[in-house]
Amino acid sequence: IWVVAGPIFDRATLKLTIGDPGELAVEIPDAFFKILIHESPSGLDTLAFIFEQPNELNAQGEPVPTASW
Repeated sequence: IWVVAGPIFDRATLKLTIGDPGELAVEIPDAFFKILIHESPSGLDTLAFIFEQPNELNAQGEPVPTASW
């Protein structure tokens, strides 16, 4: 089984970052993807997912999750 995963950035949304002053700011992805690949005698089986990560800023301007799952 192979697993491929990574971030998804949407240029149309507000760019949110994390990191304390003096540190390198890291952008928070808008979503993540994950692809599962299984090789069987009959060929390749694949399954893909996209996990959204909605975020907004709190009163201090820090990113906070908005999802309620």
